[in-house]
Amino acid sequence: MSIATVAFYVVALAVSPSDESEPASAPPAAETDRPSPTAEPTVTPTAEVPKLKGMTKQRAERKLRAAGLEPGTISHRPTAARAGTILAQGVAGGTSVAVGTEVALVVAVPFPRSPTVVGQTAGVAEARLRRAGYAVKRVYRTRTSGRNGEVIGQSPRGGVPVRKGSTVTLTVLRVVAPPPPPQPVNCTPGYSPCLPPAPDYDCAGGSGDGPAYTGPVRVTGYDPYGLDADGDGTACNW
Repeated sequence: MSIATVAFYVVALAVSPSDESEPASAPPAAETDRPSPTAEPTVTPTAEVPKLKGMTKQRAERKLRAAGLEPGTISHRPTAARAGTILAQGVAGGTSVAVGTEVALVVAVPFPRSPTVVGQTAGVAEARLRRAGYAVKRVYRTRTSGRNGEVIGQSPRGGVPVRKGSTVTLTVLRVVAPPPPPQPVNCTPGYSPCLPPAPDYDCAGGSGDGPAYTGPVRVTGYDPYGLDADGDGTACNW
């Protein structure tokens, strides 16, 4: 092989494509961000609160549950309305609320019964009524017999439902001494039994000189004959 041929091959190898650098690969294109799907709003189921006033407690509870609601706190209020009926509700009837909401109820109960105090002394009776939550008024009835200060009547009467704070009137007995019996017409006023009029009286068995005499006698007023010397209301009682 000639020298010229060898030189050709050397040059050819120097410029061979295998020695050339391959161009760098382009970076992959970034993916475009996709929008996330819109979340659907949550819908809370609702129910309409029934009107319950005047119903019995049991019926009101059934109505609430039938509407998808629940009875809430139960409270009681003394009233003249029929016992066991609904007086008020925590959520007004016709209001829309979430299913399962609790509705508070106010239920009627009778007024408490007032204590019976007839036959007790006024002080004991009044204290008992005041402790039970009632105001007290006293009126008096005068008699000549009985137990002074005893309650002989009350209004409203005992044992019936009465609103607390109401006034209970007590009729209290006031005993006074009976009036003296009327004196006979032909008597000296101030003595019992009767002393017929005389110029003077002395006690029988005493040292007086009369002209009239008497045994024990009660002095009911003025002592015109001076018979009650010790002033104890009884004359000639030695």
